[in-house]
Amino acid sequence: MAQESLAGIIKEIARNASGGMDVISCTVASTKPLKLKFEGDTKVMLTKDDVRIPAHIKGLAKGKKVSVMKIGDGDGYMIVGRG
Repeated sequence: MAQESLAGIIKEIARNASGGMDVISCTVASTKPLKLKFEGDTKVMLTKDDVRIPAHIKGLAKGKKVSVMKIGDGDGYMIVGRG
């Protein structure tokens, strides 16, 4: 059995969860200040105030992809993985 990453496990749980938990792909538009752009949407940007970054996520870079997941019923998001 192959070892899975924490991000991969979280993505799999989100895909299989009832209640509509979705993993959303974003592109890092800038790092200082942090801005994430939803894939396929040119207008909506997440900022550092909208996003929680867990300790295991390091080295975000402009142009790179990240996966985010909505936190509960609020407006916040958490980065769950890169790439």
